[in-house]
Amino acid sequence: MPLAVGSAAFSSQGGILAAELAKRGITGPATPLEGRYGLFRTYVQVDEPNWTAVLDRLGTRFPLLESHGFKVWPSCAYTRPTNAAILELRRRHDLQPDDIESIVVSGGTIVAWFG
Repeated sequence: MPLAVGSAAFSSQGGILAAELAKRGITGPATPLEGRYGLFRTYVQVDEPNWTAVLDRLGTRFPLLESHGFKVWPSCAYTRPTNAAILELRRRHDLQPDDIESIVVSGGTIVAWFG
């Protein structure tokens, strides 16, 4: 499976791994944002962060929430239409788990990578 369509759980996995390493006394870099291999030099590609922009109203302003929402289900975007359809069928027909023998979901080539 290509990494580009990998699991959204990689972030959680990384967080848990970081916590386990910290518990054992293993630490990360002292300068994860501005350091030689930090976020700004690696991804933003600037030598010195604009600290005013980064820290302005820290803890009171959350710009990510202005353009992104929260996940309805803990799964990738390709499963959302199927999840919604199943819930709608369940609601419309008052279906219970024992009423279902099997479910077949068809999708395009990207969905096949998840198989």
